[in-house]
Amino acid sequence: MKIRYCQKEDLEAIYKLICELEECNLNHEQFALVYENKLNDEKSHYLVAVSDDMIVGFVSVNIDYQLHHENKVATIEELVIDNSYRGNGIGRLLVDFSTKLALEHQCEVIELTSNFKRIEAHQFYQKNDCRDINIQFGIGIVDNFVRSKVALAKQDYKNNHLN
Repeated sequence: MKIRYCQKEDLEAIYKLICELEECNLNHEQFALVYENKLNDEKSHYLVAVSDDMIVGFVSVNIDYQLHHENKVATIEELVIDNSYRGNGIGRLLVDFSTKLALEHQCEVIELTSNFKRIEAHQFYQKNDCRDINIQFGIGIVDNFVRSKVALAKQDYKNNHLN
């Protein structure tokens, strides 16, 4: 197993892994744009696990200062292992490499979030020395935008057709 930094030509393999993680097909054009921008961003570190010349795991680590921390913070933004390779220590290798990276950059903490539905991922993180240290909230802007448009359309329909 080899861990290395991502290259531009890794795009398709990483796109496949992230779509597997998210259980949907993401907009490929937007994904490619973000991927290329992040490859050129000194705060972003994209790493892959390679087995027999095949990418089987991916981690993205962002390293930056935050106002509420005295030192840099490493944030694992994505971590995914190909379904058929899980349970073989690849996730641990990527977390270990991320930890080494954080230490090299003198980070005080590594943070990550995980979707509530990813119970196996939570068990993995707990088994690998991660502690539940805070709660993250999110506002689904796109979802709220769509809901508000639907609500307005319903109200408009009521106003124009049910009087």
